[in-house]
Amino acid sequence: KLGNDGLTPREIESINEIADHISTTERKAIVAELETKDRFLAEYLKPQLGNRFKARVSGISSSGIFVKLPDSGAEGFISASSIGVKGSKRKYFEPDQDRLKFVDKYSKRYFILGQLIEVILVSVTPITGGMLFEISDDNQSLKPQNETDDKKIRKKNDKKKLRTQKR
Repeated sequence: KLGNDGLTPREIESINEIADHISTTERKAIVAELETKDRFLAEYLKPQLGNRFKARVSGISSSGIFVKLPDSGAEGFISASSIGVKGSKRKYFEPDQDRLKFVDKYSKRYFILGQLIEVILVSVTPITGGMLFEISDDNQSLKPQNETDDKKIRKKNDKKKLRTQKR
């Protein structure tokens, strides 16, 4: 037998401090791993500047849309100022955080969380892992979405939220 619970009285007193240290170190390791992955993916995709990719809308903010490439897992950003009809000065896309959409209030075109779109890689910064995309000119996503498709995507997103909340 190694004693009472295998810990000395001093170790028992400092167990919370030790656990906090381990948790903090683990969080730092996770952040470092994600940053490294982003940098390697950016370096890998750098020769493909100007190429088109299928991407899924993974986030909506007031400044634009976050996308993730399903094939590689690479993530990037589409600036709100670059979204709109090419050659037109009218760019009225605004975020609708409640419905997880990025909406053109005049044409009613929108992008919704989980939607598959076509993007063009326009900028890569491997040192930071940053990637910028633009919406492809001939993208079907710029057409008004079918309300049935919108409901399916929202239902799928709601299921993901429930699964995440249960964990």
